[in-house]
Amino acid sequence: MKRLFSFFIVVIIITSMQGCAKTYLSQTWRLYKYEKNGVDQTSNFLAAYQNYQIVFDKNGNYTMSWTTIIPFTVTGTWRFTNGNTKLELTEDGSGDITIYDKNKLTASELDVTHYGSDTEKFYLEAK
Repeated sequence: MKRLFSFFIVVIIITSMQGCAKTYLSQTWRLYKYEKNGVDQTSNFLAAYQNYQIVFDKNGNYTMSWTTIIPFTVTGTWRFTNGNTKLELTEDGSGDITIYDKNKLTASELDVTHYGSDTEKFYLEAK
């Protein structure tokens, strides 16, 4: 009986933590720092992706937008995976999936890392 009770307590805690993370993430974010392979590349990123922002909604959708010469918009779905430690974005149309390690998520800050051919760290603040 104690095990069953402990199991339910753990489930309640995990569920409430996911709810908080989802609530924190569901807003508009702007990039304030970008690192590529450990080197600060913020000015290069913001020059290439002017007015970059990403909006996450509570229904699991996202909209990423920026301007180069013309405005660009990418849409898709998002979800937390791996015990709420990874953020998975699936792009509409192509179905491409990008996975980020969630380093920090508060009501005002989101820091994620993408490991691919390069290691990219994105530091975002709530708009």
